[in-house]
Amino acid sequence: MKKILLFVLVVICLANCNSTKQALKIKSIKSEHDVTLFYSKKRKTITFISLPSEIIIENPSTKKKSFTDYWYIYGNKSKGNFISLYLIENEKLTKQSISKIKHIEGNSSKKYLITSKHFVDTTKFGRFFFKPYIEEMIRLKQDSLNVGTMSEFSKKQSKLIKWLTNNNDSIKIQPFKLKSGFEKEIRIPVKY
Repeated sequence: MKKILLFVLVVICLANCNSTKQALKIKSIKSEHDVTLFYSKKRKTITFISLPSEIIIENPSTKKKSFTDYWYIYGNKSKGNFISLYLIENEKLTKQSISKIKHIEGNSSKKYLITSKHFVDTTKFGRFFFKPYIEEMIRLKQDSLNVGTMSEFSKKQSKLIKWLTNNNDSIKIQPFKLKSGFEKEIRIPVKY
């Protein structure tokens, strides 16, 4: 009887040890959220384009896992600006702070929307290229304009989207343990 009890305890201990060492898993998926153009009154052209992408962060462990910082690594030469990260729950978006610790319970996952802010090379894509969008923003008296989903916008502006996204953009998150601090960063390519 003691051998069986000891065997059961060893199996439970090994199962718990394996489950706590599993890292967070991240998967990038296409988003159906809108592409947004940003107009600069000073330059009188579109200076940024925000491209949406979604990630699913899965915790295969039985214990709660956390992460803090997140980055969008721009592959194109023009780079970009800071991104925004939103938790998607029940079709609602909740903006996430870059410095706040975000938790994912054991054996669960969370879905996030990432909105990039790609710089637009105005020597390649100037005022005339964006003329219909600029006219619409001026008419509406606003400095940003949603122009449809990524697939819709890609059909209209395939050259621009190809130029912005063909250089291996990626997303990086920083896992965090309360007791031991930062862990190895996780980096994955972005899917549009």
